[in-house]
Amino acid sequence: NQRSVAQFLPHPLDGIHFDEYGRLWIAHYTARSVEVVTQTGELLKSYDIGADQVSNLVFHKGKLYVTATGSQCVYMYDVGLNGLEQ
Repeated sequence: NQRSVAQFLPHPLDGIHFDEYGRLWIAHYTARSVEVVTQTGELLKSYDIGADQVSNLVFHKGKLYVTATGSQCVYMYDVGLNGLEQ
């Protein structure tokens, strides 16, 4: 069954990752941000990355690493969370 979880118009989305609590983290490509939404699609938080073309993200040891191809940089945020184990 397909259903929309969250919609962020008009900006395209790119990478996604779940945290250890099942919340979805979304790299918001042209909005220069990462959004965090619940499994029901409620927006919990938005992180302003401050760089163009936010493209991917990953958790490692309580930190969130975000790539932004516009600045050709990797940014690190101490979020105190881990990614969902696969």
